[in-house]
Amino acid sequence: MSNMPEDVYSEILPWVPAKSAIICKSVCKTWYSLISNPKFVKLHLHRTIEKKNESKFVFLISGDNDHNYALVSSISYDLLYSSLLSMGDCDDAIVEMVLPFKDSAYPVRFLGTCHGLICMMYATIVGTAPFIVVWNPTTTECKILPNSKIGVVNHHRSIYSFGYDPKIDDYKLVTVVKLQGNKDGSVSMRGSKNGYVAEIYTLQSDSWRSIETIPYMFSSIPYDSLSGVLVNGARHWYGESRNLAQEFIVSFDFSKERFEQLHLPKEFSEIEHYVMTLGVLEDCLYLLASVIRPCIQHEVWMMQDYGVQESWTKHVVIRHQWVVQLIFTKVIWSFADGKILLSTEGHLVLYDPKQNTCTTKMVRNLAWILAEDNYVESLVSLHSDIIRGGIVENKLPL
Repeated sequence: MSNMPEDVYSEILPWVPAKSAIICKSVCKTWYSLISNPKFVKLHLHRTIEKKNESKFVFLISGDNDHNYALVSSISYDLLYSSLLSMGDCDDAIVEMVLPFKDSAYPVRFLGTCHGLICMMYATIVGTAPFIVVWNPTTTECKILPNSKIGVVNHHRSIYSFGYDPKIDDYKLVTVVKLQGNKDGSVSMRGSKNGYVAEIYTLQSDSWRSIETIPYMFSSIPYDSLSGVLVNGARHWYGESRNLAQEFIVSFDFSKERFEQLHLPKEFSEIEHYVMTLGVLEDCLYLLASVIRPCIQHEVWMMQDYGVQESWTKHVVIRHQWVVQLIFTKVIWSFADGKILLSTEGHLVLYDPKQNTCTTKMVRNLAWILAEDNYVESLVSLHSDIIRGGIVENKLPL
């Protein structure tokens, strides 16, 4: 490779897929040094995100008769789109991702994906306590997080959400735990106002610390993720005031480390609606609501200008009779031709708003889906001493 000018391969390599880039590290010392450089890793990640065709649909499913552990699988949106249009079989295009410690813990809970990193909780099994792992499936690195002051709480009263702080170039995990109160309504833990305790973990410090308490209630949306929706550098949930008098969106900014409110569309005060899911569509925050009157239909609203209530725009109205009868519906992806991908009750649905038609497919094991997210492969390093594949032997926390 000594005959290739440096500016040539320096321009080409950032466009190479992440797994191929890892192979390229073995070509020579120069390429190894270049690809391992943090500046290259950031540039490569930026280029990967720019290329929409590199995005994948990653999903977690429960074990079946052939497996006694949870499965994490992925498929590119391009392949998924092609198979839905052709009515072909996409099962062969689904790639099972080999979980770290997969034979040692079950079940697994998604806590969010960001920049090719997947954060997961391994639930309690006999002889071990729950623990949290950050994992890069592409580099096979994983890191076990230390326990916080309140420990790992694996139940519906807890929220764990993973994200990135661009100001300090660090990855963080925020946790909000609703503690079990006493009979008189009080909570026996100092600083736990309203029964909620919030802590944050930073990857660089490898430590936890307490942050502000939470004055909101996090509402349970049937098909929404407790890890929240990552948009504009913040995670989002559907929330309510403590007296249930007001609905809004709760956001957490990883740089400010602060919870804030975003308003729902003004039109929602005039129509009978039921918020079903939040998500990200075309890099914008969206919400999907089921509207009952004047007719039953699903409406997808997008916040075109982040944080501005007046920018909420009705993006898509779904009136297809079969789709509107389903109550667990989530918008997953939008394609260049205007079609949108829906996930609902074990089916993937390709919906055409222009023609009000849909193509549906039951994908292998999708009926047992536990969580899903958008995902890109990356070279982001965890600087961990646990690497699957034998470089350093896997080890569970004691």
